[in-house]
Amino acid sequence: MIYYALVLFSVLGLFIGSFLNVVIYRYNTGKSAMTGRSMCLTCGKQLHWYENIPVVSFLFLRGRCSGCGTHISCQYPLVEISSAVLFALVFVRQYVLYTTLYSTYAHGLLYSSILLFFYFSIVSILLIIAVYDMRHKIIPNEFVFWFIGLSAIKLIVFYLFCFPIISGGSFLSTSFHFPYIMDLFAPLILFTPFWLLWVVSQGRWIGFGDAKLAVGIGALLGFVYGLSAIVLGFWIGAAVCLLLLVIQRIFPGIFHLTAGSEVPLGPFLILGVCIVFFTHVDVLGISQFFGM
Repeated sequence: MIYYALVLFSVLGLFIGSFLNVVIYRYNTGKSAMTGRSMCLTCGKQLHWYENIPVVSFLFLRGRCSGCGTHISCQYPLVEISSAVLFALVFVRQYVLYTTLYSTYAHGLLYSSILLFFYFSIVSILLIIAVYDMRHKIIPNEFVFWFIGLSAIKLIVFYLFCFPIISGGSFLSTSFHFPYIMDLFAPLILFTPFWLLWVVSQGRWIGFGDAKLAVGIGALLGFVYGLSAIVLGFWIGAAVCLLLLVIQRIFPGIFHLTAGSEVPLGPFLILGVCIVFFTHVDVLGISQFFGM
């Protein structure tokens, strides 16, 4: 049964990924992502239903438009596959949490199911932000505010109800004491250094969109794991940039990247969020100081 559910949610992720592609391409263009048929961006040919099957259509068409023969961006299948993988991982995560935690509570299955679709929404928004930032080097306000809002709901619900249950005390006796208070202020704590870098550099070192993204990260993961995700994102970003510089040095002319090149930070931060969210890794090893 578990394997059938895993396949079902993976397929759901594929189709959601196809919709996310539409959102990414049409956002801020004046076109609605909810209406209008999909078409080739080059020749305007409307796509048939069998040309809209996630991944399969791309492979069947060999990555080209059937009308004009223009290459279709690899973004389409990559986003669809990424969405399927994320949905599968969210399902596995919630299934493990249900069997080890939620099943012991009254209405545990209902809570776990609500969180399942809640986190589907979170990873979908993060995927949109990451891909849009890679394409345009800007984090769209609409989606980062959705991310902050949903993460804030999660923080408030867990802070009011889950922390006291886990600690075995009342709301007042636990929620406003260390280490729980750190999670409440995590959005502000993680936002502050990004904001300072943005102010000092006047936006040259870091974008304000990354600072807003840090607010959502703090609300979603709390202080310890939010900090872990951000640090991990910086490490991955630095490693990728160094790797690209080495490749450019070995194979000149492939692309032009210098020390002053603008590299979007958002996708690396989001990758760090996903790694920490699914593995609960504390890269700085500070969780022991917070009783975690």
